[in-house]
Amino acid sequence: MATIAGAALVVTLAAVPAQAAPAHQGRGPSSDSASGSTDINGYRSVGYFQAFAPGDDGRDYEVADILRSGAIEDLTHINYAFGNVTTDLVCDIVDEPGEGDPENDYTRLVSKADSVDGKADKANQKLAGNFNQLRKLKKVSPDTKILISLGGWTWSDNFSDAAATPESRERLVSSCIDLYIKGNLPEHDGFGGKKAARGVFDGIDIDWEWPAADGEQPSPRPDEDKANFLALLQEFRTQLDAYGHKTHEDYLLTGFAPAGWAPRTNGGWVDPIAVESFDFLNVQGYDYHGGWVPDRAGHQGNLHPYTWPDANGDEVTANWGLAADGLMDAYRAAGYSGEQLNLGMAAYGQGWEGCRTAPGRVPRRPALSGPRPTTSSRVSVTPTSTPLPGRPGAGTATSGGATTTPLRWTPRPSGSRATGTAAPCGGTSPATATTTSPVSSATRSGRRRQGRAPRRPARTPGSRGSGAPDRPV
Repeated sequence: MATIAGAALVVTLAAVPAQAAPAHQGRGPSSDSASGSTDINGYRSVGYFQAFAPGDDGRDYEVADILRSGAIEDLTHINYAFGNVTTDLVCDIVDEPGEGDPENDYTRLVSKADSVDGKADKANQKLAGNFNQLRKLKKVSPDTKILISLGGWTWSDNFSDAAATPESRERLVSSCIDLYIKGNLPEHDGFGGKKAARGVFDGIDIDWEWPAADGEQPSPRPDEDKANFLALLQEFRTQLDAYGHKTHEDYLLTGFAPAGWAPRTNGGWVDPIAVESFDFLNVQGYDYHGGWVPDRAGHQGNLHPYTWPDANGDEVTANWGLAADGLMDAYRAAGYSGEQLNLGMAAYGQGWEGCRTAPGRVPRRPALSGPRPTTSSRVSVTPTSTPLPGRPGAGTATSGGATTTPLRWTPRPSGSRATGTAAPCGGTSPATATTTSPVSSATRSGRRRQGRAPRRPARTPGSRGSGAPDRPV
């Protein structure tokens, strides 16, 4: 998998097998242009592209860079993040700061140098911006599926109200299909209009954070959310299938599924109706532990459960035993097949300063060497052409708009323990993040509002360029 950058947060969705497949044939760079496949060694690989990625706050990463970097060769699906469910309880792209971003979506004129096909946008065309570049990307890479991801951390506020009644659910779903699948865009500055974006999106990704649990805002009707969420999924499935029957297309319905027991159970994610409705899920495999706990280090994306010492120095199960393997087992136990489950993985890390080594623990050398980012509590990874020594892929750590030198991977000594330091760490300020995963990854989440003047990044007020990830609830 390869990195799609352009956000302060990046993760990869490491795919669970999508289908049985013959032995994979090598896909080296072609003399013409790279393209994606229907599977990667028989697996699905999903990446997120953020609407504001091309701007300065998005690290100046264009849709064309997905091709230039070679990332497209390691992706089967791209989720465009995000679409908003507005206060009118419908899918819409409004020209209102923090509530919509028509400029990046489809009115921004992309230059020749930044265009997928080397042709500059013109003022008299109906579709420009990211949507037009994604359409061009699909011409180059027709097997790549592109979905609109609805909600996210700060655009999920209105899901609960929009899903509250049969009439509101029908209206919401109809508006989402009309806007993104049929491509009927609102007109802004001469752009948009009927069928302007038709054919760009192949499905809808539900990123409601979270039914029956608190997200950025508390749910207004937690006792009703589960039933309404499941009914909403059925409405999406019904309308997508009905429109697909007319167009002879199979439109996808996917979701970003939580790690925490409460939201996945109380919210309906493990209900048989959800299993039946979703084509596949992208399951949260990261942010299990992080800078929101300033006085204890730990793993933010551990595969297995681990222990840490309590106040008395006794080893206890860390972080409620949260681990990716148990989480995937929980979704399988609910009835999801392996083909329906993708595991999200982080291309960034969490870090703490001023920690004391816990009693009986041997200090380990850091996983990374090189300069420490100093302007932000998070780092992002963008593709470069030079592989990291000893690891596949390549990367440059960026922090708050400042770019450090390429990170250097330092393998851990053989036999070193994988448990986290649990002694107190200094201060109450956010952790200094370092990236410890190889950069064979794709972006996920900005957990923030889009637009030229967002309300605020989640958990990091006042700093759009250093948004923080969401965590399991």
